[in-house]
Amino acid sequence: MRRHSSFSGNTHEVADLTQASFLQLLKQFRTGQKTWADFHSLAGLLKYVQLCVNSAVVNLARKNPLTEPLDKNAPTPIELPNLDTKALWSAVEARLKTKPEQLAIYERFVFDLSPREIAQRHPQHFASALAVSRVIANVLARLRRDQDFWAGFSDR
Repeated sequence: MRRHSSFSGNTHEVADLTQASFLQLLKQFRTGQKTWADFHSLAGLLKYVQLCVNSAVVNLARKNPLTEPLDKNAPTPIELPNLDTKALWSAVEARLKTKPEQLAIYERFVFDLSPREIAQRHPQHFASALAVSRVIANVLARLRRDQDFWAGFSDR
């Protein structure tokens, strides 16, 4: 939990995240979506708990966005003063053709999840981290070639 990129280090937050993680785990067992038989080893169960923790951290970060970077030594993001981010995301979303493309691009660039984390969160859409990486690479290549996409931002 403390190593997650969205974790701010607040001690009070640790208790909230721990509780949210185990509530999510409990919810999965109560609804029958997960059973003890689904986990063939302790490592499998711990991996699933790790996914629950990741979800709790992301959910908390979504509710309470940070106004300053976690790492004081992190490079400052490049400011593009004339770029309308809502228009950019609308243009990108309009060009995403499938649900896996939407999931991969959104979770990679909005939540900064790695392809491995995305594959673990959505095994019904991605067989592996390599599959996620291929989807992202294909979308980015398609966007690079899309003249209409770039024309919409050339006058700004």
